[in-house]
Amino acid sequence: MDRIWGLVVWIIVVVSSLAHGSSTQRELKNLQIAAYHAPVLFQEVGGFAKADAITRFDFDGDWIANNNWENLETHSTPAFVYYQVIETSTHYFITYAFFHPRDYASVCFWKQCHENDLEGVYVAVAKTLDNPMGQAIATASIAHSDILLNTQPTTVKLSQEDIFGQKEHLAFRIEDSGHGVHSWDGQGNASNRLVYYYGAISEDPKGSPSGAYSYDLVPISELWKKRDFVGKGKTYLVNYFHLGARFSVGKVPYNFAGEKFGKGFAHTPWGWHDSEDKQTRMGDWFFDPALSMYLRLLAPKDYSLDYVFNPYIGLDD
Repeated sequence: MDRIWGLVVWIIVVVSSLAHGSSTQRELKNLQIAAYHAPVLFQEVGGFAKADAITRFDFDGDWIANNNWENLETHSTPAFVYYQVIETSTHYFITYAFFHPRDYASVCFWKQCHENDLEGVYVAVAKTLDNPMGQAIATASIAHSDILLNTQPTTVKLSQEDIFGQKEHLAFRIEDSGHGVHSWDGQGNASNRLVYYYGAISEDPKGSPSGAYSYDLVPISELWKKRDFVGKGKTYLVNYFHLGARFSVGKVPYNFAGEKFGKGFAHTPWGWHDSEDKQTRMGDWFFDPALSMYLRLLAPKDYSLDYVFNPYIGLDD
Protein backbone atom coordinates (compact mmCIF):
# COMPACT_ATOMS: atom_id res chain seq x y z
CA MET A 1 0.00 0.00 0.00
CA ASP A 2 2.86 2.42 0.79
CA ARG A 3 4.20 1.92 -2.74
CA ILE A 4 0.79 2.84 -4.14
CA TRP A 5 0.79 6.03 -2.10
CA GLY A 6 4.31 6.69 -3.32
CA LEU A 7 3.06 6.54 -6.91
CA VAL A 8 0.12 8.81 -6.08
CA VAL A 9 2.45 11.33 -4.45
CA TRP A 10 4.80 11.23 -7.43
CA ILE A 11 1.99 12.00 -9.89
CA ILE A 12 0.74 14.87 -7.72
CA VAL A 13 4.24 16.23 -7.28
CA VAL A 14 5.05 16.15 -10.99
CA VAL A 15 1.87 18.05 -11.82
CA SER A 16 2.51 20.54 -9.00
CA SER A 17 6.14 20.97 -10.05
CA LEU A 18 5.18 21.75 -13.62
CA ALA A 19 2.73 24.34 -12.36
CA HIS A 20 5.38 25.97 -10.14
CA GLY A 21 8.27 25.74 -12.56
CA SER A 22 10.29 23.15 -10.61
CA SER A 23 12.52 21.24 -12.99
CA THR A 24 15.53 19.50 -11.47
CA GLN A 25 15.49 15.92 -10.28
CA ARG A 26 16.49 17.04 -6.79
CA GLU A 27 13.62 19.57 -6.62
CA LEU A 28 11.18 16.86 -7.63
CA LYS A 29 12.56 14.43 -5.07
CA ASN A 30 12.46 16.99 -2.26
CA LEU A 31 8.90 17.98 -3.10
CA GLN A 32 7.89 14.32 -3.27
CA ILE A 33 9.29 13.63 0.21
CA ALA A 34 7.80 16.82 1.66
CA ALA A 35 4.38 16.12 0.11
CA TYR A 36 4.24 12.57 1.44
CA HIS A 37 4.99 13.65 5.01
CA ALA A 38 3.13 16.99 4.82
CA PRO A 39 1.26 17.45 8.11
CA VAL A 40 -2.35 18.11 8.93
CA LEU A 41 -2.57 21.40 10.83
CA PHE A 42 -5.26 22.09 13.40
CA GLN A 43 -5.13 25.89 13.46
CA GLU A 44 -6.92 27.39 16.44
CA VAL A 45 -8.79 30.63 15.73
CA GLY A 46 -8.98 33.58 18.09
CA GLY A 47 -10.50 37.03 17.94
CA PHE A 48 -9.29 37.82 14.41
CA ALA A 49 -9.72 34.74 12.22
CA LYS A 50 -7.93 36.17 9.20
CA ALA A 51 -4.74 36.65 11.22
CA ASP A 52 -4.79 32.95 12.14
CA ALA A 53 -4.83 31.83 8.49
CA ILE A 54 -1.52 30.46 7.20
CA THR A 55 -0.21 31.99 3.99
CA ARG A 56 3.06 33.01 2.36
CA PHE A 57 5.23 36.02 3.19
CA ASP A 58 4.53 37.73 -0.14
CA PHE A 59 0.74 37.24 0.12
CA ASP A 60 0.41 40.97 -0.62
CA GLY A 61 2.54 40.84 -3.76
CA ASP A 62 5.79 42.24 -2.34
CA TRP A 63 8.75 41.29 -0.15
CA ILE A 64 8.41 44.23 2.25
CA ALA A 65 8.03 43.16 5.87
CA ASN A 66 6.71 46.35 7.46
CA ASN A 67 3.45 46.58 5.50
CA ASN A 68 2.11 43.07 6.16
CA TRP A 69 0.16 44.03 9.28
CA GLU A 70 -2.09 46.50 7.46
CA ASN A 71 -2.13 44.63 4.14
CA LEU A 72 -3.74 41.67 5.86
CA GLU A 73 -6.96 43.71 5.96
CA THR A 74 -7.18 44.05 2.18
CA HIS A 75 -5.44 40.99 0.71
CA SER A 76 -6.39 37.33 0.44
CA THR A 77 -4.62 34.63 2.45
CA PRO A 78 -4.22 31.55 0.22
CA ALA A 79 -2.81 28.66 2.24
CA PHE A 80 0.87 27.81 1.79
CA VAL A 81 3.44 25.93 3.86
CA TYR A 82 7.18 26.46 3.37
CA TYR A 83 9.40 23.38 3.27
CA GLN A 84 12.95 22.17 2.81
CA VAL A 85 14.52 18.70 2.71
CA ILE A 86 18.08 17.84 3.78
CA GLU A 87 19.39 14.28 3.42
CA THR A 88 21.94 11.96 5.03
CA SER A 89 22.62 8.38 3.99
CA THR A 90 20.10 7.14 6.59
CA HIS A 91 17.52 9.93 7.03
CA TYR A 92 15.65 12.83 5.51
CA PHE A 93 15.21 15.97 7.61
CA ILE A 94 12.24 18.10 6.61
CA THR A 95 11.52 21.62 7.81
CA TYR A 96 7.93 22.90 7.51
CA ALA A 97 7.35 26.61 8.28
CA PHE A 98 3.99 28.33 8.80
CA PHE A 99 3.72 32.06 8.14
CA HIS A 100 1.13 34.44 9.61
CA PRO A 101 1.17 38.20 8.85
CA ARG A 102 0.27 39.02 12.46
CA ASP A 103 1.06 37.75 15.94
CA TYR A 104 -1.76 39.42 17.87
CA ALA A 105 -3.65 39.60 21.17
CA SER A 106 -6.95 41.05 22.43
CA VAL A 107 -4.98 44.14 23.48
CA CYS A 108 -1.72 44.84 21.68
CA PHE A 109 1.28 46.60 23.15
CA TRP A 110 5.06 46.43 22.74
CA LYS A 111 6.27 42.87 22.10
CA GLN A 112 2.90 41.39 23.14
CA CYS A 113 2.01 41.57 19.45
CA HIS A 114 4.25 41.83 16.43
CA GLU A 115 4.17 42.06 12.67
CA ASN A 116 4.92 38.78 10.83
CA ASP A 117 5.14 35.40 12.51
CA LEU A 118 6.94 32.25 11.36
CA GLU A 119 6.99 29.05 13.40
CA GLY A 120 7.07 25.44 12.29
CA VAL A 121 8.30 21.88 12.74
CA TYR A 122 11.27 19.66 11.99
CA VAL A 123 10.61 16.05 10.96
CA ALA A 124 13.20 13.25 11.05
CA VAL A 125 12.37 10.53 8.50
CA ALA A 126 14.22 7.21 8.56
CA LYS A 127 14.88 5.62 5.18
CA THR A 128 13.31 2.18 4.93
CA LEU A 129 13.48 -0.72 2.49
CA ASP A 130 9.71 -1.20 2.22
CA ASN A 131 8.73 2.44 1.63
CA PRO A 132 10.75 4.81 -0.60
CA MET A 133 9.19 7.76 1.26
CA GLY A 134 10.60 6.57 4.60
CA GLN A 135 9.07 6.58 8.07
CA ALA A 136 8.80 9.63 10.35
CA ILE A 137 10.50 8.77 13.65
CA ALA A 138 10.54 12.10 15.47
CA THR A 139 9.28 15.66 15.23
CA ALA A 140 10.36 18.89 16.88
CA SER A 141 7.93 21.80 16.89
CA ILE A 142 8.65 25.49 17.34
CA ALA A 143 6.61 27.05 20.13
CA HIS A 144 7.93 30.60 20.54
CA SER A 145 11.38 30.19 22.15
CA ASP A 146 11.10 26.43 22.71
CA ILE A 147 11.71 23.42 20.46
CA LEU A 148 9.48 20.55 21.61
CA LEU A 149 10.63 17.02 20.71
CA ASN A 150 8.19 14.15 20.14
CA THR A 151 9.64 10.68 19.49
CA GLN A 152 6.17 9.20 18.97
CA PRO A 153 4.76 11.48 16.27
CA THR A 154 1.02 12.07 16.44
CA THR A 155 -0.91 11.10 13.30
CA VAL A 156 -4.50 11.40 12.06
CA LYS A 157 -6.60 10.23 9.15
CA LEU A 158 -8.73 12.66 7.21
CA SER A 159 -12.04 12.30 5.40
CA GLN A 160 -12.83 12.33 1.69
CA GLU A 161 -11.08 15.70 1.20
CA ASP A 162 -7.74 13.94 1.60
CA ILE A 163 -6.01 13.26 -1.73
CA PHE A 164 -4.13 10.34 -0.14
CA GLY A 165 -7.24 8.45 0.96
CA GLN A 166 -6.87 6.92 4.42
CA LYS A 167 -3.15 7.48 4.89
CA GLU A 168 -2.02 8.49 8.37
CA HIS A 169 -0.68 12.05 8.45
CA LEU A 170 1.53 13.82 10.95
CA ALA A 171 -0.64 16.24 12.92
CA PHE A 172 0.05 19.47 14.80
CA ARG A 173 -1.92 22.07 16.69
CA ILE A 174 -1.13 25.74 16.07
CA GLU A 175 -2.13 28.23 18.75
CA ASP A 176 -4.37 31.12 17.82
CA SER A 177 -2.90 34.61 18.10
CA GLY A 178 0.69 33.64 19.01
CA HIS A 179 0.93 30.59 16.69
CA GLY A 180 3.19 28.31 18.72
CA VAL A 181 3.20 24.78 17.26
CA HIS A 182 2.53 21.63 19.29
CA SER A 183 1.90 17.96 18.55
CA TRP A 184 -1.82 17.40 18.01
CA ASP A 185 -3.58 16.52 21.26
CA GLY A 186 -7.18 16.20 20.04
CA GLN A 187 -8.28 19.13 22.18
CA GLY A 188 -10.08 22.34 21.27
CA ASN A 189 -13.32 23.53 19.75
CA ALA A 190 -13.99 22.50 16.14
CA SER A 191 -16.19 25.57 15.61
CA ASN A 192 -13.10 27.75 16.16
CA ARG A 193 -10.55 25.72 14.26
CA LEU A 194 -9.21 25.65 10.72
CA VAL A 195 -8.04 22.25 9.48
CA TYR A 196 -5.32 22.49 6.85
CA TYR A 197 -4.17 19.49 4.80
CA TYR A 198 -1.86 19.11 1.82
CA GLY A 199 -3.90 19.03 -1.35
CA ALA A 200 -1.44 20.61 -3.83
CA ILE A 201 -3.66 23.68 -4.20
CA SER A 202 -3.91 26.75 -1.96
CA GLU A 203 -7.38 27.52 -0.64
CA ASP A 204 -8.35 30.66 1.26
CA PRO A 205 -10.60 30.50 4.36
CA LYS A 206 -11.54 34.15 3.67
CA GLY A 207 -11.85 34.98 7.34
CA SER A 208 -13.87 31.90 8.27
CA PRO A 209 -13.21 30.58 11.81
CA SER A 210 -13.71 26.94 10.80
CA GLY A 211 -13.61 24.44 7.95
CA ALA A 212 -11.09 22.26 6.10
CA TYR A 213 -8.77 23.80 3.51
CA SER A 214 -6.03 22.56 1.22
CA TYR A 215 -2.58 24.10 1.30
CA ASP A 216 0.20 24.03 -1.26
CA LEU A 217 3.91 23.68 -0.61
CA VAL A 218 6.48 26.34 -1.45
CA PRO A 219 10.25 25.82 -0.95
CA ILE A 220 12.04 27.73 1.79
CA SER A 221 14.53 28.65 -0.91
CA GLU A 222 12.04 31.41 -1.83
CA LEU A 223 12.85 33.02 1.53
CA TRP A 224 16.54 32.13 1.30
CA LYS A 225 16.90 33.88 -2.07
CA LYS A 226 15.94 37.17 -0.37
CA ARG A 227 18.58 36.86 2.38
CA ASP A 228 20.46 39.95 1.14
CA PHE A 229 17.31 42.12 1.19
CA VAL A 230 18.11 43.44 4.66
CA GLY A 231 17.19 46.74 6.30
CA LYS A 232 14.26 49.00 7.13
CA GLY A 233 11.47 48.63 4.59
CA LYS A 234 12.91 45.36 3.26
CA THR A 235 12.36 41.67 4.04
CA TYR A 236 14.84 41.15 6.88
CA LEU A 237 16.03 43.46 9.63
CA VAL A 238 19.49 42.42 10.88
CA ASN A 239 22.08 39.73 10.21
CA TYR A 240 23.94 37.40 12.52
CA PHE A 241 27.00 35.29 11.80
CA HIS A 242 26.18 31.60 11.89
CA LEU A 243 29.00 29.64 13.47
CA GLY A 244 27.58 26.18 14.09
CA ALA A 245 28.83 23.24 16.09
CA ARG A 246 30.08 21.58 12.87
CA PHE A 247 29.58 24.05 9.99
CA SER A 248 29.74 27.78 9.48
CA VAL A 249 27.36 29.33 6.98
CA GLY A 250 28.39 32.93 7.60
CA LYS A 251 26.25 36.08 7.61
CA VAL A 252 22.52 35.40 7.42
CA PRO A 253 19.42 37.41 8.40
CA TYR A 254 18.07 36.71 11.86
CA ASN A 255 14.61 38.28 11.76
CA PHE A 256 11.94 39.85 9.56
CA ALA A 257 11.84 43.64 9.30
CA GLY A 258 8.36 44.09 10.78
CA GLU A 259 7.80 47.24 12.85
CA LYS A 260 4.35 47.05 14.47
CA PHE A 261 4.61 46.86 18.29
CA GLY A 262 8.37 46.45 18.13
CA LYS A 263 10.94 45.74 15.46
CA GLY A 264 12.05 42.33 14.26
CA PHE A 265 10.28 39.99 16.67
CA ALA A 266 9.56 37.34 14.01
CA HIS A 267 12.49 35.02 13.34
CA THR A 268 13.65 33.41 10.11
CA PRO A 269 13.71 29.57 9.88
CA TRP A 270 17.47 29.70 10.37
CA GLY A 271 16.94 31.98 13.38
CA TRP A 272 14.92 29.44 15.39
CA HIS A 273 16.57 28.25 18.57
CA ASP A 274 15.58 26.68 21.87
CA SER A 275 16.45 29.13 24.65
CA GLU A 276 17.26 26.21 26.99
CA ASP A 277 19.35 24.18 24.50
CA LYS A 278 23.03 24.45 25.40
CA GLN A 279 24.22 21.78 22.95
CA THR A 280 23.32 23.44 19.66
CA ARG A 281 23.95 26.95 18.39
CA MET A 282 21.70 29.47 16.70
CA GLY A 283 20.78 28.11 13.26
CA ASP A 284 22.00 24.55 13.85
CA TRP A 285 18.49 23.10 13.77
CA PHE A 286 18.08 24.51 10.26
CA PHE A 287 21.58 24.14 8.79
CA ASP A 288 22.64 20.96 10.63
CA PRO A 289 19.41 19.12 11.53
CA ALA A 290 21.08 15.71 11.64
CA LEU A 291 23.27 16.77 14.56
CA SER A 292 20.52 18.72 16.33
CA MET A 293 18.03 15.85 16.16
CA TYR A 294 20.76 13.33 17.05
CA LEU A 295 21.55 15.15 20.28
CA ARG A 296 17.88 15.18 21.29
CA LEU A 297 17.29 11.54 20.27
CA LEU A 298 20.14 10.28 22.49
CA ALA A 299 22.25 8.44 19.91
CA PRO A 300 19.77 6.26 17.98
CA LYS A 301 20.97 3.22 16.03
CA ASP A 302 21.46 3.30 12.24
CA TYR A 303 21.85 7.06 12.21
CA SER A 304 24.35 8.86 10.00
CA LEU A 305 25.55 12.41 10.56
CA ASP A 306 27.07 12.60 7.08
CA TYR A 307 25.04 14.58 4.55
CA VAL A 308 24.52 13.54 0.95
CA PHE A 309 22.42 16.64 0.23
CA ASN A 310 22.71 19.89 2.17
CA PRO A 311 23.04 22.93 -0.11
CA TYR A 312 23.85 25.24 2.82
CA ILE A 313 27.20 23.52 3.38
CA GLY A 314 27.97 23.02 -0.31
CA LEU A 315 26.52 19.52 -0.80
CA ASP A 316 24.20 20.06 -3.75
CA ASP A 317 23.29 17.95 -6.75
